[in-house]
Amino acid sequence: MTRWIFLCCLLLPGLGHANKNISPSSIPVCYHFGCNTQEVVSIKPEEWKQVSGWFAEPAKNAEQERIQIQKAVGWLEVIIGRYTPIHHDLGQDRVEDSHLGQMDCIDEEKNVTAFLHLFQNEGLLNFHRVVEPAYRRTAWDQHWAGQIEEIKTKKRWVVDSWFQDYGHNPYIQEAEQWSDIPFFFSSYIDNSPD
Repeated sequence: MTRWIFLCCLLLPGLGHANKNISPSSIPVCYHFGCNTQEVVSIKPEEWKQVSGWFAEPAKNAEQERIQIQKAVGWLEVIIGRYTPIHHDLGQDRVEDSHLGQMDCIDEEKNVTAFLHLFQNEGLLNFHRVVEPAYRRTAWDQHWAGQIEEIKTKKRWVVDSWFQDYGHNPYIQEAEQWSDIPFFFSSYIDNSPD
């Protein structure tokens, strides 16, 4: 079923977000598989202060900034869960009972990309810029995730929150390593380093 939703999502127009309009008072959020439910969430100033607080001490290099991004994405997801049912989300496509708030990799990618644009719009990123989503495919399935590019080196990094339950920090991994899944194996394999 998820694969069918995925194919439908690729064909449906209007699922992208106006990235320049994303702000703490206007954060687009997707859930219920394939961005089936879309909301715009406004968080309180004190909640935004908690999220942006991960960047309060300026990063000295790109590696430090990726750690800040990782923690800020995880915490913003917790805050968004106060306003939406995504606090029920289980990692991967595990579903229990009502499916309420469950997210597939499309939802996770859309949300992470929106969060990354929010950080960029608010001037919190100094070593990275947001680029198009990462994509990988095998013979059996396909997978999407958010992606950033290190400004100095042009190296790309995938920000993937799909493998974890709601509120956990996403994996951040070099795009080349993330996409290195043998064609006949499932792209649902978590090949991030331990």
